[in-house]
Amino acid sequence: PSVAPVFGGEQYDYVDRIIGSAIARTRTVQGWATRLELGAATDRNVGRNVVSLENPDSVIRPENASRLNRPAFEVSYALARAELRRNPAAGGLSLQPGVGVRFAYEGAVGELDWQRFEAGAPLRRMRGRWTISGRADAGIVLSDSTPPQALFELGTINDLPGFAHKAFTGDRAALGRIGVMYTLPIFNAPIRMGSLMLPAPAPAP
Repeated sequence: PSVAPVFGGEQYDYVDRIIGSAIARTRTVQGWATRLELGAATDRNVGRNVVSLENPDSVIRPENASRLNRPAFEVSYALARAELRRNPAAGGLSLQPGVGVRFAYEGAVGELDWQRFEAGAPLRRMRGRWTISGRADAGIVLSDSTPPQALFELGTINDLPGFAHKAFTGDRAALGRIGVMYTLPIFNAPIRMGSLMLPAPAPAP
C-alpha cells in the first residue's frame, strides 16, 4: 500500500504470492469502467523475523512477535477477477462529489476453490459549507474450505476505529460509514508563498 511499513508499524497481513496474469481495462464515456484479469498464482506463508538492534545475533521468531501474520493456505490455483465501477473517485480520497458504484468478483480453481463477491457504493455531497460523505460495502466468500487469504478482516483505524486489528474476521461482511463535516468561515484564503500557492487551511470539524 505504501512505503510506511518499511519505516514503522503496520496493520497488514502478508502472503507470499507469485502470480502471472493478463489484465484488460476499458472505460466508457458514461463513466463506467471495467477490469478483467485471468492468471495463475501460487500462495505461500510469510515468516516474520525481527532482528534485535541490541543483540543482532538474536532473532525474534514469529511465535514471539507482538502481532502474528495470519497464516495462509499454501496452494496453487487459476485465478479470474472481474470488476465494474462507476465514478470511482466519489467518496474516496478525491474531493469529487457524486455517487459511485463498485461490483467485483474473484474466482479461484485448482488445489483450492473459492468465489468472492463484493459490492460497494461511496457517496459525497456538498451543500454550502456542509459536506456529507458515506460508504457502504458488503461481500461474501463461497468455498468448501475458505482459505485465510480470501477472508474479510475488519478492525483498526482504517475500517473500525476503536477496535483491535482483525477484530472481526469471516467469510461474509457488511460495513456502512457516514461522516458529516462543516467548514468553518475562517482561513478560507489560499496561502501564497512567492510563486507557490498552498491550499487554504479552512478548519472543518
